[in-house]
Amino acid sequence: SQWHAHVNIYELKKDTVNEDTFFQAVRYAKAVQMMAVEWNTFHAKKNWINIHVNIHLIGRSVKTTNEFIYLTDVFDNVFFYKYKIDIVKGVSFIKECDYCSSSNEKPKIPKFSKSLFKK
Repeated sequence: SQWHAHVNIYELKKDTVNEDTFFQAVRYAKAVQMMAVEWNTFHAKKNWINIHVNIHLIGRSVKTTNEFIYLTDVFDNVFFYKYKIDIVKGVSFIKECDYCSSSNEKPKIPKFSKSLFKK
């Protein structure tokens, strides 16, 4: 039989969530995957543990000046949250998604050679 594990990685930043925040969480995700490989190797079973990793990036704001903001639209396991601190209500978290770049530019779409689509 196979075990399925869901791992949630929470990367909290005092200020702005940006690419560095994401790549730090990716390093943690890679470490979790490596641990699963070691576990499978130790028990001499291939893919005995199947791991799904979610990455939650939390900060006072989210960087919106480049393509970084499209991560949550492309990857279904990456989530942005903003936090707010209120003296009465305490700490609250607001999930952020469906961003548009603050420069109002559409994402750059690469141009493909027509030869890629020929039979």
